[in-house]
Amino acid sequence: MLSMTIEVRGEVGGNVTIQCPSIKHKSITFFYFQRGDIFINGYFAAKPIPDNMRWENTRVDNDSTTVHMYNLNISHIGTYKCIIQYTDRTETFENVYLSVTATYSKPELTIVCSDDSPTCLATCTSHGGYPRSNMDWRVPRSQMWRLVNKSEMEDRNTLMFNSSSTASFNCSEGELMFSCTVGNVTSGMYPICKVPPPPGEHVVLAAIIVIGVSVLAIFVASLLYWKHKRRQRGKDRNSHSVTLLHTCISLKQNKDASNDSTVMSRKLTAVSPLAFRSNSSKREAGVERKRTGGVSGR
Repeated sequence: MLSMTIEVRGEVGGNVTIQCPSIKHKSITFFYFQRGDIFINGYFAAKPIPDNMRWENTRVDNDSTTVHMYNLNISHIGTYKCIIQYTDRTETFENVYLSVTATYSKPELTIVCSDDSPTCLATCTSHGGYPRSNMDWRVPRSQMWRLVNKSEMEDRNTLMFNSSSTASFNCSEGELMFSCTVGNVTSGMYPICKVPPPPGEHVVLAAIIVIGVSVLAIFVASLLYWKHKRRQRGKDRNSHSVTLLHTCISLKQNKDASNDSTVMSRKLTAVSPLAFRSNSSKREAGVERKRTGGVSGR
């Protein structure tokens, strides 16, 4: 006999437990859990079922009609069938519908503003969600914006969706706030259209910047000039010290040479008169001997 469909919900990457109803006071001959004509898991009371016939992400205990499914993905969505035969040859059939959802990522925002007009474009993108969902906008001042485009693209590998939407904002009245929502995930409120400065303020700001740069340049130039003069004074001071040292050495050498000359002159003055007198005495004595000798000879 066939009863109502059982609904089971799971999330991508998660697990579910499916309980197939059975008649408690009857003994089971076999239990099949299948999808259409595809066998997924189950058992025979009389003999085991080969493991290669079972889905790898499922488990069923013998004598139990409970199915555990792991690591769900979008491809697991669908209707399954519980088939139970008892020893008295009676059978029961139960349909199970498994739904799998995936949470969208938090919307990412991209804002581009025009330099030529008071207009900004905001784009919200989100990925990895299921089922398909539109990107919704919330703008408190709804008359100042309009929807430009939106898209929901399916990933062929994961079967999940990427949702994107772009809106145009009129910034003529200043800053606006907005948020994007897809599925049950929201971006939170974000500002757009920064308030423009009052007329003429940008000129004053530019003048302040120019003056500040000029003052900074003069300060840097003065600092560099002061450092250069300080190094130059250091070099001049060292050069003067070296010259003074050479001068002192030269004066000392000249003084020593003069002292040596004076001493030598004094020595010569002290020695020469004595030598002169000694030589004179010797000459006088010789002459005298000659005279005396001459007399004696005659």
